[in-house]
Amino acid sequence: SLIGTGPNIYNTFGPQIRGSGTGTILTIDAPTVTVENLDFNRGSATNHHILVRYDEGASVSRGQGVAIANCHLRNKSQNSTSGAIGTNGAWYLDIINNVFVACRIGCYIFSGASVTNGVTIRGNVFRNGSGTTDGSAQDVHILVNSGPNYNVVIDNNLFATPLPAISGGAYLRYIQFVVGTQDGIVSNNVFASRTDLTYGAGGTGV
Repeated sequence: SLIGTGPNIYNTFGPQIRGSGTGTILTIDAPTVTVENLDFNRGSATNHHILVRYDEGASVSRGQGVAIANCHLRNKSQNSTSGAIGTNGAWYLDIINNVFVACRIGCYIFSGASVTNGVTIRGNVFRNGSGTTDGSAQDVHILVNSGPNYNVVIDNNLFATPLPAISGGAYLRYIQFVVGTQDGIVSNNVFASRTDLTYGAGGTGV
């Protein structure tokens, strides 16, 4: 496990784990890993900040029972095919009480080599960086992409930005479930949109 002394809540000061190149900053292939109290900054990296994998690469990945908690993840802005936290078939992943800052995609839930099962996204804050008051830095805060994705819980999160509106965005919603085999619940979340939102398959917000 990786446990720090506390995430840096500012954009300039304190230690950070920074990425570079086209790789992922941290890939988790092992079970029962905890990542807590750390600060991740994209740097020049173009892929995920943190990627949790299950059954990837000749069945050597067992990213199950993983917890990512109380971390600060910022500036994931490169593309719409990866997130600050991403999955490839993760089982029983808890994403709890993190802060996502100026991330084009915050959580990118995807089933590849294995189905995704039991992902919980709870108590997180999704917000802008300094000097930004609109949704122009975001495409979608939580993306549940091609399934099957089972038992996904999105509960008690604060979406503290206007509706995502990044130029050339693929989704432009707070939460997007892509058409496919999806199962779960969205409950008790707070959205900072200044306009009325609609929900469901043709919805403007979720």
